[in-house]
Amino acid sequence: IAVAMYVIGFCESLLDMLTGIYGDEFTGIVDKGVNDVRIIGSGTLTVLLVIAVVGMEWITRVQKVLLVLLICSQIDFVIGTFISFDIEEKAKGFTGWSMETATENLNPHYSGESFWTVFAVFFPAVTGITAGANMSGDLKDPGMAIPKGTFYAIVITYITYIVYGVMVGCTFLAHASGDVSEYVFTFNGTGDSETLEFTDCSVEARNGSCIFGSVNDQQTMTIISVTGYLIYGGCFAATLSSAIASLVGAPRVLQALAKDKLYPGIELFAKGYGANNDP
Repeated sequence: IAVAMYVIGFCESLLDMLTGIYGDEFTGIVDKGVNDVRIIGSGTLTVLLVIAVVGMEWITRVQKVLLVLLICSQIDFVIGTFISFDIEEKAKGFTGWSMETATENLNPHYSGESFWTVFAVFFPAVTGITAGANMSGDLKDPGMAIPKGTFYAIVITYITYIVYGVMVGCTFLAHASGDVSEYVFTFNGTGDSETLEFTDCSVEARNGSCIFGSVNDQQTMTIISVTGYLIYGGCFAATLSSAIASLVGAPRVLQALAKDKLYPGIELFAKGYGANNDP
């Protein structure tokens, strides 16, 4: 289940990136929807499976590359919060650091959702913490490394999510139209009498909600960052590295259970192969 969720996350990010690059010209492989996710996901899962079968040496190399990419994407995002010069980005809701924006975003802005539906989507993002415990057989001192690594992972993950959430809340409006002319009208009053303010996203005014703003646009971080491509790269790195860890970790858990003979009839899975004793 975990691998499926991570691969779907990768596929959706890839489709969003291609849509952002090519716009309406990108029609997808089949329907730019669930069938495209299935096609891309099947190919991605096959490649990940091959990497997992090759062994831990190649997995370690791939994970190091993905880690570097993930760190670079986070640095790109942090620097981007201090740079706000593009009027198109401002029309989409990017204000830069602003106490007024932070105050507006202090209260919930649920739109057709609730705390629990948002939590259900967010929860899988933190399950990667258990990856280290699943690969305990490859550690020199599992008794020391697992609790220490798990604790550090929880602390770093908690701080990262809280800080990044605050950064988005302080630099990006919850709702915005993305229309540059409306943005200019809002601040300069330049426009006709029928021009709306770019933050007026009421259903009555637009006959529908705005498509930009942190509530409406899932790619808000790509707008804030210096270059959105690194953010997409970070999404790819996070999803693929977690998928690989889950593919490799599950067989090792089964191998450990078989070695300890905790369940009858699974002893055949205890045998390992190669220098790393891969299951």
